[in-house]
Amino acid sequence: MRLPGMSDKGMKILLVAVAGILARLLLGHYVFGFNSTHYDSGDYLLAADMLRTGTLHSSRLLTYPVLLLCCGWFAPLAPLESALLWVQSGFGLGSAVLIFLILKRLLRDESWALVAALLFAIDPYLISWEHCMMTESLALLVALAMLYLFLRVMEGGRPPWAAGLIVLTLLGIFLKLYFFWLALGMAVLFLSQLKQISRGTIRTLLAGAFIVFIAVTGFSMLNNRQHGIPGLSETTRVLQLQKVYDYALFQAMPEQEISREMAMARQQGRDFWQAFNALLTHHSRKELYAFNTALRRHDPWAYLSGFLQGTLRNTIHALLHPAATFYAFTRMNIAGLEPFRLPVLLFLFPAFSVPWLRFRSQNSKLVRRALLFAAGGTVLAFVLMAAGSSVEFSRFFYPVLGYSWILWTLFLHNLIKARPIPA
Repeated sequence: MRLPGMSDKGMKILLVAVAGILARLLLGHYVFGFNSTHYDSGDYLLAADMLRTGTLHSSRLLTYPVLLLCCGWFAPLAPLESALLWVQSGFGLGSAVLIFLILKRLLRDESWALVAALLFAIDPYLISWEHCMMTESLALLVALAMLYLFLRVMEGGRPPWAAGLIVLTLLGIFLKLYFFWLALGMAVLFLSQLKQISRGTIRTLLAGAFIVFIAVTGFSMLNNRQHGIPGLSETTRVLQLQKVYDYALFQAMPEQEISREMAMARQQGRDFWQAFNALLTHHSRKELYAFNTALRRHDPWAYLSGFLQGTLRNTIHALLHPAATFYAFTRMNIAGLEPFRLPVLLFLFPAFSVPWLRFRSQNSKLVRRALLFAAGGTVLAFVLMAAGSSVEFSRFFYPVLGYSWILWTLFLHNLIKARPIPA
């Protein structure tokens, strides 16, 4: 059955949207309101309030606080949390539609694209993150939209597609630092395929790259002027200091006062954040960051070796014991779902299966480019999670869940339907 005047493609997109809406309404029975109690949520609210006075938050970027300000405009009609829930539910539905559009371009069999998008639209794990004041749902949408526009540009799309990609890149970079590295990987893929791109599109991409450079540089300079922290976010420096503490790298300079205080905190069994807050009572943030820099310069190879060994230990532990770091569900414990989302199964396997995939289709080159983009994005998330954070799988991988979903769909389609191309 088709609505009058609606194409087959439009009907399938509508079906995905309706399924997603129904799933969100039904799951609302198990979701208790909207969760804004995470400490990051408070930081984003503070960052939004600071923006009203023209002041940056040293750790929180622009995109999400601006979204909170926009949702706050509807305060006379609905509370901020209600408005944000509606908006983020729209992000989730949009992500499911993008899954359909991307797979439709990569596979001849639209039924595969439709089934994948429907499952994506009704996944309770995905929906749970829309019910909290966090960046994950928007990051998921931006990541998938970047992949879709990347494909359109690689297909020979006109400059407007490239302009849209630049806008999304800016939104992503000022949402999560992950997108900065993703943009660099995308630039490498573009440079390797310049012959496939029109001159007008190349000029648009170059102009966009210049705009991104100016925006990042200007934000970094303003952050340095207001807080004395050069760069986009202070978070990177804090996480590096966390590694110094967790991996006991401070032992390289035992005579330093900060080293002695860290050693004592570890003996007392304090976690990093307890130790960090205690250190801030005697030392400024600049002094702590300078201490980390001094450690690197004191013995660079020992610092790097300790960092890599500690990261490997953390990664192995997280692979064996994946933890649900935060969920919006309060009436229903879904932490048991986490074992079904083992990183090695959901991310690393489909990413590393890419070299063995072969497609016989008119779009085989486009498929391989999509695979490289998606696989690179999932591996990048894994590396950044392991090396730069406290191994929060559910949060770090949420923005690239769409990439993993696409990789799995292509892999299964290749396994079941497609005939391999002879070597």
